[in-house]
Amino acid sequence: MSVPKTVLREALPESAIAIPRGQVAAYAADRRALGLRAWMLTAVLFLIPLVTYWPATFHDYGLRDDYSNLREAHEEPGTVVKFCASHARPIYGWLLQATYGQTSSVQNLQWMRFSASLLLGAIALVMFRGLRALGWSFNASLCFAILLELVPSAQVIAGWAVGWPYAATALPAIAAFFTVEGAVAVGVSAGVGRSVGQWLMALGLMVVSALIYQPSALFYVVPLAGALIAQRRRGLTHTTRWLGVHLGFVVAALGFAYCTMSALYASGVFVKSGRIAFEQHWGEKIAWFVQETLPNGLSLLVLNDNNQRDHWLYVGCAVLVGVLLLAGLIMEWRRHGHARGIVWAVGLFGLPVFAAGISLLASERYATYRTILAMTAVLLCFLVASVRALTERWGAPGRRLLATAVIALAVFVAQHHVYALIAVPQGNEWQLIVNGAKQVHLNAPARPQVFAIVSSPKDISTASIYHDEFGSLSSNSDWVPKEMFKRAMHDLHSDVPNLESRYEFSEGYRLPSGQHFDVIIDMHQLRRLHTDNCRAPPLHAEKVADSAACDGGAHCQRPCCMQCDRFYSRNRHVKIAGRIEQSFRDLRAHRRRHGKTSAVVTQACDETPDRLVNVRILIPGHRQATAPGVRPRDAAQSRPELFCVGQQMQQGRGGCNLMLGTAAADQQTLAAIDAVINGDGTAFVKHRAARHDGSRKRLRQRRRRSHGAEHRHDGAPQPRPKIVGVAVGCQHDVRGRRLP
Repeated sequence: MSVPKTVLREALPESAIAIPRGQVAAYAADRRALGLRAWMLTAVLFLIPLVTYWPATFHDYGLRDDYSNLREAHEEPGTVVKFCASHARPIYGWLLQATYGQTSSVQNLQWMRFSASLLLGAIALVMFRGLRALGWSFNASLCFAILLELVPSAQVIAGWAVGWPYAATALPAIAAFFTVEGAVAVGVSAGVGRSVGQWLMALGLMVVSALIYQPSALFYVVPLAGALIAQRRRGLTHTTRWLGVHLGFVVAALGFAYCTMSALYASGVFVKSGRIAFEQHWGEKIAWFVQETLPNGLSLLVLNDNNQRDHWLYVGCAVLVGVLLLAGLIMEWRRHGHARGIVWAVGLFGLPVFAAGISLLASERYATYRTILAMTAVLLCFLVASVRALTERWGAPGRRLLATAVIALAVFVAQHHVYALIAVPQGNEWQLIVNGAKQVHLNAPARPQVFAIVSSPKDISTASIYHDEFGSLSSNSDWVPKEMFKRAMHDLHSDVPNLESRYEFSEGYRLPSGQHFDVIIDMHQLRRLHTDNCRAPPLHAEKVADSAACDGGAHCQRPCCMQCDRFYSRNRHVKIAGRIEQSFRDLRAHRRRHGKTSAVVTQACDETPDRLVNVRILIPGHRQATAPGVRPRDAAQSRPELFCVGQQMQQGRGGCNLMLGTAAADQQTLAAIDAVINGDGTAFVKHRAARHDGSRKRLRQRRRRSHGAEHRHDGAPQPRPKIVGVAVGCQHDVRGRRLP
């Protein structure tokens, strides 16, 4: 007889778990603290590029392609897309068309640069969270994310309005990696449909990234390097298989993008550019990569320079980073065995080369920073991991101090590079064009004749220059000055229809002889704005009294460009017949008679308001020279620098004449003074140098008491040395006043 089973008609109530209220409150407080910390971290990662690149972002300038892109986006829609598509970047062209089409002036390009800084912050945030998910420590992930925003490649992206798609390309590439990583980790266990969907989504992301900007699409390799560094549990065979899957996927995605563009070229949708060609001479290409591209990626703080300026510092930075990377490899080999050392070595030597694969495959050999963002980030990954391993025995305060110092230096260097080598020189070119455009009178009976003298490579206004990225010239071309002038006229007269028909513009490397032009824009004037990787401070101007003597006579030559740091000049400039330290010389102006000068007063006439005026004063070397001087506003002492002072003052308004008079007799020794000032009421700087020191004064007093006679330096003015010459030039006329 079986035992009857008891059937429960009602479910037994679950026993309640007692949790103290204090623990619940503490858990909620911890979650709020973590949320606040996450928001603060996000804000920091976005603020660092914004603050670092802020001076350059909101500086008024454009780049060579900005002017043509602005015009074509408004007047010829589709031209930008076709041009970029000819280089296999159709989505890049569409993005530029969309953004330039919404931009109405050069000044509004600042918002495109602002977007680039925001995108750099987004890349840093995504990489920080991705590295944390892959197993990196908080401090190492944060250091990598911050330094990634400050490398030279990021500086180019932040300084160029056309550079924001370069940063946007990296985001879908990162998303593609984590999508593939999830598909590889889960496999088909979650279902075949889901696995296929993940692979197709990753393929779409990579193809979109490749059709924007191929070099940045290889940013896929950066989180791959982070995963290779952090995940030490994988064996050598498993790691090899895992690497093969990821790298094979990248090759397949890029190949699919190339086939897509080839089909579009074959169907006639787009025209293929001749620049799309594969490398044929691999030996020379590898040598080029080792000599130029790789050092650029290793030198994270010092820029390369075409003029070999500070080359030892550039090479030293690259060598230091290379030594740290090798030390990290040795440390990994010793601590985790030879298998792990082999994996690390393969990643260290192989992944940077793969990240630069587009530059290696292309036939062009032009080592630029904008094309090595992915390679630089991979090297930065291994560098941060190596430094962390080498400083593992340091205390936490020591590691934080090191990280703080490196980040602070990187912020300073990045801000300096973008502002001094991109924003300022490009802004100088733009201001010269704008100043010329302001002189065009559209209401004149005849159409104004405008001529632009194209700049040459010698006219760079920075001490350093690297290709077309840092310190380069936009106007050194036969088409850019015209585009710049069109844009300047449009920005000044946006409400005037058919603007181009109201004036005639021509350009060339020399001013045509025998022709008259109403406005001449001499881009060679950029040379006088030469700065030593910094922007010169503004001059402090004071009114100077009129000179007691003046003379008529005028030079009717065309604009004069004065060269700083040089005692000679080109045609129509001041020339001297010997060393400046010698005795009295003649003032020699090209195609003009030679006249002697004992005192010179130069005054611009009424025809030069709102124009820049170039002034050069030459005097013989003397212990007590007398000549008007120029000094920066923040100078420690009121004395001019020896040999030259060059500066462009802020342009104002008004119609007063420029007046220049001789200074007091107690100024310090000078040899030459160069200055660029405005013709609209701005006067030369007047200042008095320090008197003789107190010891000499006391000595004279003792002598006076002893001899009972008045000393020749007491009260009476000192004899003034002869002024060798003065030349004044503006954008239209050159005016000179001389005494017999």
